[in-house]
Amino acid sequence: MSITRRDFARASAITALSYSRILGANDRIALALIGAGERGTYVMSLFQKEPGVEVRAICDVYLAHVERAKSKAPEAQSFQDHRKLLETKDIDAVLVATRITGTKTSPST
Repeated sequence: MSITRRDFARASAITALSYSRILGANDRIALALIGAGERGTYVMSLFQKEPGVEVRAICDVYLAHVERAKSKAPEAQSFQDHRKLLETKDIDAVLVATRITGTKTSPST
């Protein structure tokens, strides 16, 4: 049996979101996004539907992607270097949505 990337992403999101039910009533998951392109911003919005998730940081090498994603999470910090984002201490989970390159189905850059 093979699993598609979409099924894997859906299962991962469900697993991560169900973890929030274990936390205390006042606790929230501080989420960071690395890769704020179209797909990353979409998946981030799915996480935001869970009441226990708060997007605190958004990172992309393209500032226009960061600004577009910030329209959905205006309180989030902006980053263009993922290493700086990972140095922050108030992040509980990181959503990485970067482009896959170098495969047969994807053009290499």
